[in-house]
Amino acid sequence: MIEIICSRAYRKTPLGELGTFAARQIAGIFGNATVFVAPPITQPAFQTLIDNYTTDWGLFNAGTLARASFNISETALMVALDDLADYVDGIAAGNSEIVALSGFYPISDTKNKRPEPEAAVVELSQGTVGVIESKCKKVENADYYIAIITSRPFSSITINGDGMVLFGPDPEGSPDRFASVCVNKSRNKRFSGLVSDRRYYVYYIVGNSSGLSEISEVKSVLCN
Repeated sequence: MIEIICSRAYRKTPLGELGTFAARQIAGIFGNATVFVAPPITQPAFQTLIDNYTTDWGLFNAGTLARASFNISETALMVALDDLADYVDGIAAGNSEIVALSGFYPISDTKNKRPEPEAAVVELSQGTVGVIESKCKKVENADYYIAIITSRPFSSITINGDGMVLFGPDPEGSPDRFASVCVNKSRNKRFSGLVSDRRYYVYYIVGNSSGLSEISEVKSVLCN
């Protein structure tokens, strides 16, 4: 069914500019509390995600922060925007004026089905020294793919209402566990700067305008 919803074009925002777009929702959603009564994230929590993104972008742009670290704050803000867009779609019920009031841009679209949990069937391969490449199968209705690589398997990985990636307890209790998040439209991910002769574990989550898939089964490979 064609209806008016929030445009998800912010997912294609040029690198470093997502915080500027997110400021529109501070004014639009949190500035109109009589219309948007119960957003899925609080204004202070959302502002923290914007601030973290802006700070990390400045450090990354200056060459003092790794891209993998910047990706974590970018992913957290992106997921929070997705949650807010879903919330506004429910409140607006096709009303373009309410969508515009929120700070999102209204657009006519066909609502996608949420990606199926079976979506992320992952394949791993060893690249050059210190590099692992991953790929998951093409998923119907997918807008983007999130890959998470860790140096230890986790009991669970979830994304909460504040857009933060949460890792469950480390079964091995390792104090030096490593985790990196990569999110973009590509099914192919490349993780570099890894430690040779260490086993790494990769998970995928697939997303679109209707939400996120369940997390994939973990796959592991020994890094060259």
